[in-house]
Amino acid sequence: MTKIFIASLLAFTATPALADPAATVTSFVETADLDLDTRILAVCDVYDALISTRVYRAAWSAEKALGLLLGQAGSAFDNRVVNALARVLAREPASPLREAV
Repeated sequence: MTKIFIASLLAFTATPALADPAATVTSFVETADLDLDTRILAVCDVYDALISTRVYRAAWSAEKALGLLLGQAGSAFDNRVVNALARVLAREPASPLREAV
């Protein structure tokens, strides 16, 4: 399911597909001026982590997770990416990655 979100967000933000994920992660570590694909991965990763059950906490609802992202949009997360995720989720319900695989 996360791959679908990433593909949808890439389409909404009109950026090319991720050619080298390792380079994307490296760029996250090396620079404060993050590439758009890195910002998309960050939002998708946080969203998936929040809606997934962890040994130390229950999964959050999709609404609660999106609410956190929307609340942090423009500061911790790219506003365009969070808004694109909100549009994707309005179109298609989400489930944690391990349930979709």
